[in-house]
Amino acid sequence: MGSVRQFGPISIIRMGKRLFGRLIYPVHCFVLEDTLIDTGSKSGRKEFLEALKKFQINTAIITHSHEDHIGNNQILQKRYNINTLAHKKAMEIIENPKLLKLLPYQKIAWKLPEPSTATEIGDSVSIGKYKLEVIYTPGHSIDHICLFEPTNGWLFTGDLFLGRKIMYLRKLESFYETLHSLRKLVALDVKTVFCGFKGIVKDGKEAIQGKITYMEQLRENVLSLAEKKYSTKQICRKTLGREDFMCYMTGHDFQKQHLIDQILENPARG
Repeated sequence: MGSVRQFGPISIIRMGKRLFGRLIYPVHCFVLEDTLIDTGSKSGRKEFLEALKKFQINTAIITHSHEDHIGNNQILQKRYNINTLAHKKAMEIIENPKLLKLLPYQKIAWKLPEPSTATEIGDSVSIGKYKLEVIYTPGHSIDHICLFEPTNGWLFTGDLFLGRKIMYLRKLESFYETLHSLRKLVALDVKTVFCGFKGIVKDGKEAIQGKITYMEQLRENVLSLAEKKYSTKQICRKTLGREDFMCYMTGHDFQKQHLIDQILENPARG
């Protein structure tokens, strides 16, 4: 059975590709009342569907259209006729996931989702006695949204947060858009973050501020070294170190150098 934890009324389902019995790059989905937040990866489908048997799901909200967040859209729509909500910029990929152009590591870890459908999400979503505010938060992707429940201070961050430090950037991610989106979120009265990668982060506001501070300090260090005429490769090694296993395992998709290059590309955006 899929791994399920409870945080008050929120159920957290952990899934992913298993290698020698261990999860590689876990994905977390969340259930509140009759609503599922993200549908996870196709590679974790068997355990995920087993875990969902204890719930009555009528709606799925998609935080963004990456393969590990829309992987079970189609099968849930076919089996349970669920209504799927997403940002309008996510529609094209949800309907045609081949546009993701997955690299080999993504096909192994998460697999290519089947086509599905979605309805454009509004400014808020009511779930029983709860109301989630929808916040557009590009950076990790252009279609990314976060969901905030102000009464309890719950913030569902999809893949925007991921952790307090950022060491790599994927080719299609944006350093400055991520930073701007995090600043938008830290202004909220956040108590608990529900992260697609980390699961539960209880000191939510502090964690978001910690990541903002880290990114701002990294930017300052990078720009200072650039003023001293260090090359971009030298700056990368001085601030983040040499490229490592993550870079080579992902076919150079996750790179420290991508992060440095983006900071230097348009420093005025900071």
